[in-house]
Amino acid sequence: MTEKDGWTPAKFEHKRVACQNQENFLAMMEILELGAGEGRLGAIISPAGYGKSRTTAAWAANNGSVHLLMLPIWATSELGFLQALCRELGVLQPPATKNGCFAEALERLVGQPNPVFLDEMDMTPRHLNLVRALAELTGAAIVLIGEEELTALLSQNKRVWSRVFQTMRFAPVSAKDIITYGREAAGLEVSPDGAVALQSAPGGGDWRVIKRSMIDLVGLANAKRTRQVTVEMVRQAVKMGFRGVRK
Repeated sequence: MTEKDGWTPAKFEHKRVACQNQENFLAMMEILELGAGEGRLGAIISPAGYGKSRTTAAWAANNGSVHLLMLPIWATSELGFLQALCRELGVLQPPATKNGCFAEALERLVGQPNPVFLDEMDMTPRHLNLVRALAELTGAAIVLIGEEELTALLSQNKRVWSRVFQTMRFAPVSAKDIITYGREAAGLEVSPDGAVALQSAPGGGDWRVIKRSMIDLVGLANAKRTRQVTVEMVRQAVKMGFRGVRK
């Protein structure tokens, strides 16, 4: 069949789709804003691949906010972290000392209208008290992002935990999200039972796994000259993904 026959090959183009996590995140931002003028922390927690980094980074970019990825190399280096934070806050040449960087960060954070996002905070737990001090002394909102380990780290540090104003957990990708993603990213119509099968497969709550499976489904759909994705096609795509992992 050709395009004249009414069928054209599907093409994959990764797109962000609206989901409940994004709606909950926007609500969290509004609630944090209600505490303006008071130093406060937020926490966003979930396993890897649920979309927390992508969602927060996109919001930060669109709102002129800071989104800093906490690097493991800073785990024992307060200076490395503070210098990176200063750069994100607009300090072109951060001081060479911890005290100097801390003072610069304080000056830039005072009156900061939007939250500062510290991603993968669970990789640098020794800096939690430093972050708490930055929030308290400036009145800025700082959102800590991490995997489940972050919950334990916060609960073990009572001074930090008592200042966590809002906590949000990103949910795994839903079957509804998969149907929308298939339609918007590839023009595929994933059947409801196919979406459930993909969502319930190992790693099915992870957007990275869903993306990989959707690419495989594009190939399968084109081979069958269809835009309709059945549960059998989903099961085949899942098997293809596991073969790739084993390689």
